[in-house]
Amino acid sequence: MALKIQILRGDRNESQWLSVADIMSGLMMVFILLAISFISRYIDIQGDSPLEIDMIIAEIAADLSVEFGEDLRIWDAEFDGKRLEFRFVNEQVMFDPGKSELKPQYQAVLADFFPRYLETLKPYKKYIREIRIEGHTSSEWAADSSPTDAYFQNMRLSQERTRAVLAFTYQLPDVESKGNLPWVRSDVVAVGLSSSKRILASTGIEDKVRSRRVTFRIVTNAEEMILCSVGYGSDCEKSERAVGQK
Repeated sequence: MALKIQILRGDRNESQWLSVADIMSGLMMVFILLAISFISRYIDIQGDSPLEIDMIIAEIAADLSVEFGEDLRIWDAEFDGKRLEFRFVNEQVMFDPGKSELKPQYQAVLADFFPRYLETLKPYKKYIREIRIEGHTSSEWAADSSPTDAYFQNMRLSQERTRAVLAFTYQLPDVESKGNLPWVRSDVVAVGLSSSKRILASTGIEDKVRSRRVTFRIVTNAEEMILCSVGYGSDCEKSERAVGQK
């Protein structure tokens, strides 16, 4: 099949024939050029984003390590720089078994830790989507409990414990005096995870003692901000507000 195209050149009227194959080849070239343009932009985003995110995480981790490095052993705590996560792992210091009331020793630790934690993170506030206080338990409950019943009993307990921790941080004078209480209200959340994130020993068996813990984990929005800068973000208005608040 061919198409006849009439071309006027001055006083001459010429006719030329183009096959459908020629037209399709031309259209295909247009699509290829568009695809190359899109893929090139996608590769640029994928290449820059992980590098910048890693740099931000590394800076936050370094500052937190400097601030709290000497306190971890005293508090019986751990810090995972890759996950930006503090872990308080000594349940005997934090709570009585099966209870959610904070022990005085843990209150003293939180009163020292939390205001300094927020102040250390303040320069990175625009990169932080939320700070998650996460409660974790072992998988055990009463001897006669089914695995399902034990899971939901531990879910209730882990939620009550993290709410107690969050409530305690609200009333710390150093949090309000330094202007951080609105930030706590908007971006610090309490989450109970029951036994869904148990810690396993090297043998693969659950470490029930270390599984009972409270963690403070930072969730960054750095990737969202980078995507917003090139027009691909889904929550760019929030990111722009965050930048303005720094």
